Amino acid sequence: MTLLNIGEMAKILSDDIKANNAEITWLTMSKLRDVAAHRYHTLQMEDVWNMVNEDVPNWRELVKKVISINDHNT
Repeated sequence: MTLLNIGEMAKILSDDIKANNAEITWLTMSKLRDVAAHRYHTLQMEDVWNMVNEDVPNWRELVKKVISINDHNT
């Protein structure tokens, strides 16, 4: 469910935020959500495991930077 939530949140971010933070794979996040929600039978558990252990920690650090920058700009 957490991966679904990450993907859903990535989908609703403004285009400006996504464009200004292109190093984050927003599309990968949202596509994961779509597959997990609608084509879950095609998910490979090894791929999910790798994403949770490799991609999600990277996303977390990158998103923390985005939040920090936006907090300083408001």
